[in-house]
Amino acid sequence: MAEKRKHRIGGESFLVRIQFQDNATWQGTIHWLNEQKTQTFRSLLELITLIKEAVEINCPNDIDLHHWGQCRHSTTVCSYSKEGN
Repeated sequence: MAEKRKHRIGGESFLVRIQFQDNATWQGTIHWLNEQKTQTFRSLLELITLIKEAVEINCPNDIDLHHWGQCRHSTTVCSYSKEGN
């Protein structure tokens, strides 16, 4: 029988340790508390990418997260709906 896993939006927890600040960005380690995994990062972009990947792995398929592709005009504030309107 398949194991049923609970999914929560915003339910992932991380411990971020900034160890250095070089070249106008951060370097350090991130510990994904829910999965007991640790990874180093060399930039803020890499840190954000690691967090995004963890959230996407544990996000249920029927939940739509915001993304830039939903915005059509840069001069208007985009509102989010499941239909993409």
